Amino acid sequence: MVKSIFRSWKSKIFDDEVMHAPEVYSEKELTRIKNAGHTGIWVAGLLRDLSHSDVFPEFNRKENQRRIEALKILVQRAFNCGLEVFVYLVEPRNLSITDFFWKKHPEIKGTRGNAAIREYQEGYAMCTSDRRVLEFLENSTRNLFKLVPGLKGMILVTASEHLHHCLSFATPSWPNLYEKQYPHLCPKCRDRDAVGLIAEIINHIAQGAFSANSDAEIIASAWGWTWYETPPHPRLIEAIDKRIAIETFFEKGGVKRQRNGQNIRINEYALSYIGPSPYVRRLIAYLKKKRRKFYLKLVLGTTHELVTIPCLPVATQVYQKVTRAKKLKPYGFMSFTFGTIPCINLRVFEKILPRKILPRNQKTFLQSVAKEYYPGCDPKKLYQAWKHFSSALNLYPFSNSLMYYGPVCFALAYRQFPGPVKGKPMSPTWLPFASNGDDLSSVCTDFSEKIIIKRFEEMSRLWQQGLVWYHQGMENVLPRKKRNEIATVEIIPLIFQSVANVFKIHLLKKSWHKQEMEGFRKIIRQELFLGQKALPLLRMNKLLGYHVEAGTHLFSERLVNQKIRHLRRLLR
Repeated sequence: MVKSIFRSWKSKIFDDEVMHAPEVYSEKELTRIKNAGHTGIWVAGLLRDLSHSDVFPEFNRKENQRRIEALKILVQRAFNCGLEVFVYLVEPRNLSITDFFWKKHPEIKGTRGNAAIREYQEGYAMCTSDRRVLEFLENSTRNLFKLVPGLKGMILVTASEHLHHCLSFATPSWPNLYEKQYPHLCPKCRDRDAVGLIAEIINHIAQGAFSANSDAEIIASAWGWTWYETPPHPRLIEAIDKRIAIETFFEKGGVKRQRNGQNIRINEYALSYIGPSPYVRRLIAYLKKKRRKFYLKLVLGTTHELVTIPCLPVATQVYQKVTRAKKLKPYGFMSFTFGTIPCINLRVFEKILPRKILPRNQKTFLQSVAKEYYPGCDPKKLYQAWKHFSSALNLYPFSNSLMYYGPVCFALAYRQFPGPVKGKPMSPTWLPFASNGDDLSSVCTDFSEKIIIKRFEEMSRLWQQGLVWYHQGMENVLPRKKRNEIATVEIIPLIFQSVANVFKIHLLKKSWHKQEMEGFRKIIRQELFLGQKALPLLRMNKLLGYHVEAGTHLFSERLVNQKIRHLRRLLR
């Protein structure tokens, strides 16, 4: 049986996830996950907050025991439902430069830097060249497995947006960056072999787990391992315990050829790109040669391409992605923080997951899934709609700067003003957007404003064509079943057009003079129309605009109404 480690979309990774796990993962929620075909769940935590440390007892607070009790409840409840529990770790995590820990252990201060996740808190890495840090990792892991019997395993991340060891953001594998940062790196670690440093971290955590539970399952994420060694990371894989499985996401290092012949790099989760990428194929070929277990991370409901929508219903894309992934014969699959709201995309995955023999015909299979998921539908017409939606999404101008710093996720609520660009850059899109600036220049690193405008307008047009088929296909589905679905598919082309409008206004503002005012008014009249069309859809589906990672709405009925009032004031 192929494993699938899933995650509830209701669980907030940045909000003391383990402490809140018992209320999120009710018996009903766990049963839903189990019945969908998944075999386990994962929750994120920090060893210093979650376990007991004999090495650094100053980490042992009252809250730790409360989290241990919460995790024990979760593990037992999951076991009763037939599910395994994994803890997701990014270790050893940095501590703030003002943390009390440094007053007692200043000699353990490692590289100083910022964690680029939520609050950009400046801190020091815990230097792993000091053996006590490695002992802390091993000891705390061992204690956690002893304190929480039944805990199945851990998922370990050693390269991410976090500062979690002294070579987190600069290694000899990136010469220019390494040379620039070298004077600021931890003097005990900057000349170390990064591969050895990472392997030490993984092996000590794994040893702690295996010493308490020989059946523990440890999964090392290869996310970001290109920081330490070129693919397929042979030295690193050879250096870590052979019992440890390797996890990678399906699209990393992908290349998508555009119609103009331009190649676009795919270094993010994507539904507009199928995969597997050349990187993934090379890594998995090496893992198979070495007989190593591996997991594939699939993000299928939605991605940062439009993360504030519960689902990007492109079932044909998902079918191709999942069948290709299954052909690689992974030991298991893993979900991520977003893209996990129940939807047709996930149902396609869940129907393929247990099959030993893959479906022979995409059209026949997807129509059968549609018939089951939407009783009363016309599956042939829904299939045609999905093909149109996929054609639209395939035009997506894929760019990390656009997705992480652009207006796509909140365009319907984004307010602009006449006049020249003031030069304030956009804020990260995984945070509430209230402080966003008006300068989109840094967003247009891979595509110009004109290309972004053209692509999003064409995507909106193609999606609208698919809506004709979609409405016909859903005509006889019960209203309570199709209400949220209809709202989702109808708001997507409005968002695409609104994104195009945002960039049109930005072009005007870049070369602003009084004569541009009429063009500005014309665009905001269309924005007003889009906002008015969006309002009833937002009332139908309250999840529209919700960002699962940020834990808040980036657009909503209230925020769109605020924009509408703003636009009316401008027009007056």
